[in-house]
Amino acid sequence: MNLNDFATINFTQIGANILNADNERFNEIFQRELKTDYKEGDVYENILWCILILFVDCYEDPLKSPFTNLEKLRQNLEGFNKWLKK
Repeated sequence: MNLNDFATINFTQIGANILNADNERFNEIFQRELKTDYKEGDVYENILWCILILFVDCYEDPLKSPFTNLEKLRQNLEGFNKWLKK
């Protein structure tokens, strides 16, 4: 897997909280409607480097895992098409 591949993850509660807070701030600033109700166990898809950047503050503490089940999407085109629709 490389950084430009599309990947899926399952959120832990920590990861869901982080993305919800980031999306709430983004929505306030840019008047958008990004999803803010992620919960533990939800599946999230994005480009791997985007996923890693979201949780950069978590990597020093092994007890603060933001996600599990990191997997590469089989077809990058499939992931890209879903990403464009967001």
